[in-house]
Amino acid sequence: MADPADRPVPTAPRRPQWRRWLIRATMALGLVVLLAIGTTAAGLWWILRTDDGRVWLRVTVEDLVNTSDVGLTLRLGALAGDLPGTMVLRDVTLADADGAWLGAERLALSWDPWALLDGHLRVTALSARALWIERAPVLPSAPSETDTATGLDLAPLALLRVDRLTLEGTYLGAGLTGGAPMLLDGDGRLGPPEGGAGLAAQVALRRIDGRPTDVTVRARLDEDTPEHLTLDLTARDGPD
Repeated sequence: MADPADRPVPTAPRRPQWRRWLIRATMALGLVVLLAIGTTAAGLWWILRTDDGRVWLRVTVEDLVNTSDVGLTLRLGALAGDLPGTMVLRDVTLADADGAWLGAERLALSWDPWALLDGHLRVTALSARALWIERAPVLPSAPSETDTATGLDLAPLALLRVDRLTLEGTYLGAGLTGGAPMLLDGDGRLGPPEGGAGLAAQVALRRIDGRPTDVTVRARLDEDTPEHLTLDLTARDGPD
């Protein structure tokens, strides 16, 4: 009979890659939002309207990402806008160990600080111009992360609402599409799902190079089953 000590110890299944991404992205976004909220609550919002204040915020946002364990390097060319209510990021790049895989000429975010009084984070408009995604990122391995060790808490995400998402000239590289590159425009929204708690997104995409194609993406995460992502994709080709 084999020694019990020699028997393999069962391990919990590793968390799916999209869940690791969602958790890490949520943590990074949460840190940036808390920074903006803290500055505003302290009555120091006027600092963000000065050149030195904008430089400080840009460097701080970069450091929040670059010093975390996300495995990515963020570079921001400039930060502008009517802060803290509106933020404009220019010449944004994200790189992993293999180099830059995502970038944008311009990212703009407008949010409603007063919605925080009701316990909600409301983004009234989020837009990206000349966004490009060459491929999926290469993330560092995390063998210690298991579903039993820590789960995905959707409670903070349930507070988020994006009224309008706009994509203008978004480029998807062959490494992401698995075929020919694509150039897209799109619009959508993000918020709590109807009749439930969690997070839901709906995005309508239009291909603007080659044959016209309309794609509608609907995604949903329910608070009761955060390990399951419901995804509905509908595509329709237009006339040549």
